[in-house]
Amino acid sequence: MTENGNPPICLRLSQVAKVLGLSPRTVWAMAKSGRIPCLRVGDGKKKVLLFPLDLLKEWIRAEALQCTADQAAQENEGRE
Repeated sequence: MTENGNPPICLRLSQVAKVLGLSPRTVWAMAKSGRIPCLRVGDGKKKVLLFPLDLLKEWIRAEALQCTADQAAQENEGRE
């Protein structure tokens, strides 16, 4: 929750790293390569990466579905 009692609409890099159990450097590399959705706000040294929660949740669902599909394909290959 934010100070006004509303849930946040974005997370910062360190928060996303903690939630995903990854290092901030790994999350930053994923953001830089476009693998994880983020917004770059500001310019120069004050540039901040923000991760919109709705897009992050969609990304996690898509990654989970892909992982499930990959596992099913591997299991099918092992049966042949």
